[in-house]
Amino acid sequence: MKRFQNILAAVETESEHRPALEWAAVLAEHNRARLKIVDVVPEFGWALRLTMPGHAAAHGKVLAAKQERLESLAAPLREKGLQVTARALSGTSSVEIIREVLRDGHDLVVRVSKGRHSPREGFFGSTTTRLLRNCPCPVWAVEPDSAPQFVRVLAAVDPVPHDPEHAQLNKTVMELARSIAEREQGEFHVVYVWSLFGESVLASHMSEEEFHEVQSAAEAQATAAFNGLLGEFGLSVGMENVHLVKGEPGRAINELIQGKAIDLLVLGTVGRSGMSGLLMGNTAEAVLSHIQCAVLAVKPEGFVSPITLNG
Repeated sequence: MKRFQNILAAVETESEHRPALEWAAVLAEHNRARLKIVDVVPEFGWALRLTMPGHAAAHGKVLAAKQERLESLAAPLREKGLQVTARALSGTSSVEIIREVLRDGHDLVVRVSKGRHSPREGFFGSTTTRLLRNCPCPVWAVEPDSAPQFVRVLAAVDPVPHDPEHAQLNKTVMELARSIAEREQGEFHVVYVWSLFGESVLASHMSEEEFHEVQSAAEAQATAAFNGLLGEFGLSVGMENVHLVKGEPGRAINELIQGKAIDLLVLGTVGRSGMSGLLMGNTAEAVLSHIQCAVLAVKPEGFVSPITLNG
């Protein structure tokens, strides 16, 4: 985890409980990293701007009050010796957080998975979902209602053969997950969910024996690919903390998370070479639509966010 040297904590200053700031401060102290605390004030709606004289001045006062609150959160951390800055932002939360990452070269964003007022159903709110899709640096989404604790960590990988970009992303996921588990003196697990493409069609057009041979060959290929990645970490299929599972990734990983009481899932969110990140890969989307635990999502090297400083 020493890789994080310039951390951004996106907080809700009105909330009494701030697990994102709590965990970001722990990381900053452990890594001797810089920490920036931000909160975002939305722009006034067009109807209010039309009907409210002096709306710009009023918005400025709200922004100044937000900045003052952020400074009060930074003060005790500075007293502990951390290098902390605070900045109130204005605009759409996900866009302004990403722009702050681009402006200041942050290498990690920490935020709650879902804000208090999020209208979005599910474990992840709209802002966090957009960050997972579009933020150029890793995003660590922590649970909103509990203190961050990551005793059991799961790395989800997809060892695609002959794809250097994907191989490096898998390696980064493994390294991060293992280092977090070691720091917390906890458990490190790794999972690869494989499937047989066109399984139902193949089964209906083959004899039982032929289909069994095809399925066995596919499992052998998945095992070999998985072992190729695991070998760099002194692991192999068959170990207690190594999980080779046949099935649909979202459902299978969620079942593993529940069965092993996983606290943190680490995964790569985009793996398409040469493309700007407009959406997460299908596998990552499927996984994140199911889970109910903290997530550390990692982008591949060279990922280009569709959000720009001037856009």
